[in-house]
Amino acid sequence: MRWMLVALLVTLGLAHPASGWAATGCSLRNPHTDIRGFFPSYSDYIVQYVTFARQDPGGSAALSRSLRDELDPLFESEDVPYTLYTVRQAGVTLGYVYGTNQRGKHGNLQVIAVTDADHVLQEVVLQTLRSPHRDAFLDPDWLRQLSKHPLDSWTEHAACYVEGHCENVPVPDPTGGAASADHRAILRALAKLALLRSALLHPGAPMPPRDAAALAERIGNHEAIELSRETGRAWGFAPLSRGGLEPDEPVVVLRHRGRTTVYPVAALRRVPVLRDGAVLLAWSETSRTASALLTDRPLVPTADLLFDVRLLREPAGGGTWAPLLGRTLIGPAAHAEQLPALVVPARVAVSSAPWAALWTGAPAPAARASVQGPRALLVERMRVDPPHGDAVRMGEGDLVVQAEAGLPWALRLPETDAPSALLLDDDGMLRDPATGLRWSRLGRALGSGLPDLSWPVQASLPRSSATAFQRP
Repeated sequence: MRWMLVALLVTLGLAHPASGWAATGCSLRNPHTDIRGFFPSYSDYIVQYVTFARQDPGGSAALSRSLRDELDPLFESEDVPYTLYTVRQAGVTLGYVYGTNQRGKHGNLQVIAVTDADHVLQEVVLQTLRSPHRDAFLDPDWLRQLSKHPLDSWTEHAACYVEGHCENVPVPDPTGGAASADHRAILRALAKLALLRSALLHPGAPMPPRDAAALAERIGNHEAIELSRETGRAWGFAPLSRGGLEPDEPVVVLRHRGRTTVYPVAALRRVPVLRDGAVLLAWSETSRTASALLTDRPLVPTADLLFDVRLLREPAGGGTWAPLLGRTLIGPAAHAEQLPALVVPARVAVSSAPWAALWTGAPAPAARASVQGPRALLVERMRVDPPHGDAVRMGEGDLVVQAEAGLPWALRLPETDAPSALLLDDDGMLRDPATGLRWSRLGRALGSGLPDLSWPVQASLPRSSATAFQRP
């Protein structure tokens, strides 16, 4: 995987082909097998490689201060990549795996932390260890003792790993002092992993990238999945009102040039890149993201993710597209108009736009992995948390509606005579409590002479990643 990141940075003009890291990062030797051992029920995982040099120049100096020790010029330089595995099962994050190289008495050590989704340490793994006392350090009971203590707690033992005063360490040297240097090195690696989690890796909560180089490193490779088929044909359409959709079935509603079209999410899982005339509709199952682009470029899905949104590739030119950005990340610069694509339950679409056209694609083999991630709202490059109530007024004229659990979206209220608040009534419509005027949940006025609200905007991103997706 490391060579893929190098190639990516070279393509972006952010690294020279002849350049390299001073030392390789600590990655799992057999990730499929190793992760299965850590998380037996896992279905897929995402792997990323990040460096202080790209994400936070000068961050190594801060790491050294927090560690209260000098950094090794070979194993801990700013351009050493650190690997983060995000492990999932049917869309739910099970946990994270990350490791570090550490200089030991007899050579390099590789210490790996396995945590659950709440960052609670589950296992400590010594993947590489050269020592005449290797068996003592690999004893399962001793490693279990290490994992019983919070990862952050190891940062409190600098007196041991720096100065050799290890009397108060909760897990003593299993060799009785015969290999104290390696014991201290392992404890230092655990302290370093705790600091790397918050200073660089940010598992589950990526930071906004500082520049294009940092953004490139945040592209992760989606493993243990099989890409769905893609198609360039729209096939046919039928009236939505006679489509026979289940009320709670999720659909994508798209409006372009006065035409409202509905696409069942179940079909988009099988055909995640669909062309409908000038509109390209892309579905990302990892974040349940629907993205519509006005472009004539042929794009296909890839195994690369940026903040849980699947990137697309142009086979002929080799360019890579970020759908929610509406432009290329790699390859010749090209832009596309972004169209709002809203994910709602079928009953919301039917009640609000019964005249819409329902896409009726021919059956295709289902994707092997069905992954669903957490959701958030991204409106005009600003993250808006889902409201606590059914509907609340947000900002200057923005109304954020959470009519269904996990499906928030936003509408723009009219500039004149706008109600101070809207509520959901018993019929599932938006109602002004002061006047009794009503709108559908997609903003259509339900009275003569009443202005429509704006077409809703929704970006289905993991909440922690919504602001991080904004390119500087």
